[in-house]
Amino acid sequence: MRTFQIVCVGLTALSGLFVLWMAKAHRLPPHGLPSLVHNDWYSDLLTSLRLMPMVHDPAFFDPQFGWIYPAPCIFIYQALLMPGILMRHFTTGAILMYWGAICVGIGVIASKVLGCLRREGVRRRDSLGLLATTTLLSWPLWFCIHQGNIEVFLLFGMAASVWLMYRGRWMGAAAVLGFVAALKLYPILLLGIFLSQRKYKAVALCVVVFVATNLLSMQYIGPSVPAVWAHLAPGLASFKQLGFYPGYFSRDYLCFDHALVGLIRVLTSDNAWLMTFLSKVWVPALAVCGTLAYALHVRFQPVLNQLLFFVLAMVLLPPKSYDYTLLVLYVAWFPLLLLAIRSSASGVRVPGLKAILSIMAVPFSATVFFQVGGVYFFGQVTCVALLTLLVLSWKYPMTLSSLPENGWRMRAI
Repeated sequence: MRTFQIVCVGLTALSGLFVLWMAKAHRLPPHGLPSLVHNDWYSDLLTSLRLMPMVHDPAFFDPQFGWIYPAPCIFIYQALLMPGILMRHFTTGAILMYWGAICVGIGVIASKVLGCLRREGVRRRDSLGLLATTTLLSWPLWFCIHQGNIEVFLLFGMAASVWLMYRGRWMGAAAVLGFVAALKLYPILLLGIFLSQRKYKAVALCVVVFVATNLLSMQYIGPSVPAVWAHLAPGLASFKQLGFYPGYFSRDYLCFDHALVGLIRVLTSDNAWLMTFLSKVWVPALAVCGTLAYALHVRFQPVLNQLLFFVLAMVLLPPKSYDYTLLVLYVAWFPLLLLAIRSSASGVRVPGLKAILSIMAVPFSATVFFQVGGVYFFGQVTCVALLTLLVLSWKYPMTLSSLPENGWRMRAI
């Protein structure tokens, strides 16, 4: 636990000193830093909110505006817009609602974490120090808020689903996961845990909730489900097209991308032929390799290994994955932290655990100082850290040998 905090503080301090040095050396914005840092705050949020008045209008699908998110995201943005309607000041109300929802979500998670750490015998001062380090120095959280992205709400939903799993409430976990996966598809990977535990009814419920949420949201947008899907499909496909864009991609954006495809792009200098080739084979290859990896190895690992494997796949393997998606790693980080505490208390060493927790500090911290000749590559450093974590999760069982097979079910959470 202490090593994780030291690495987080050290990396953040280095980034802070680097930013101060750059600001002194380059007096005009963006001070030699990636231009995205100096974009307007809440840009993603405000761009999407401007479309909300047109939800039931054909203009909602106009390419000029370009709604490119899954239909159920409408519910999140409509909820954020409600205070603005009452206040008659849409932007201010939506931002206040956004901050309020984030504070409530973090507050609920923090209370659960503090209670769990107290039951594990961790001193309150140490618990509060850990929470302060994890929250205030969290690069993915602050980047998410800066962009006004709704990825933080996926973290809350996934955390609730995993918490319910750890309490043995599989049907509730499945219902929450189905809704969260409808917002953005990648959380559906957690169904692999349900399958390995033979919770087939819960899997069926998750699929039903996922489908129902999508159908209801598309019917809400109108005029009909087929019509909405015909308009949404091209927008959703644009994510893949952007990830494999065969031309030059600005490093000002690529440095915030920790996806494996981004690392390949950097190492091959935007090779147009390779990007075109990957656009055709990436998804089928991932489907085949992922299925084989799960069937032959992952499903036989401890559940904590499975959880870590799946959240790493969520942030590594999409064609594009900006730094706010790293928030989902927290749903695996806290169970790993609990395992470390119990390992220390029992005197049973868990091979690889200390290395995993130390390396996880890299994606959670600001690492903007990774640049050479004005070219930033901290996203690619994060990618290498994530790949290392993937290898470690594959190799080392994250369990205490003194616990039974289902010892992962931590009732204290």
